[in-house]
Amino acid sequence: MWTNTGFAIDPRDVDEVERSDLIGYYHPREIVADQSLSVARRRALLAHWLSDRNAVRGVPGLRSTSTGVTARVDDLRAALCALDRVEEMVPAELAAHQMGQSSMGAAA
Repeated sequence: MWTNTGFAIDPRDVDEVERSDLIGYYHPREIVADQSLSVARRRALLAHWLSDRNAVRGVPGLRSTSTGVTARVDDLRAALCALDRVEEMVPAELAAHQMGQSSMGAAA
C-alpha cells in the first residue's frame, strides 16, 4: 500500500485566492504548467480567474486579471480539464514508481 503525498492538502491551497495571486500569469496554461503549486492551488487560481467577478464588461466570454490580462472562458475551462488529466496521470505514475522501488529493494 502506498500513500499519495502528491495531493496532500497544503494550508495555502485553501486560502482565499486574491486577484493579486494571478500576477505573472499571462495564459491559463501557465498556471497548469506551474509545478511549484499543488494541483488544488492551481485549480483554485483558475476557478478564481474564471469567476464572474473577473468578467469583462460587455464581453461575457472574457475574464480579466487585476493587471488586465484577459483570457477566454473556453481557455480557462480547458485549463481546468487539463488539471483533471494531470490528477489522473500522477497517481498512476507514483504507483508505478513505488512498485519499481519495492521490486528493486527485493532484488538487492
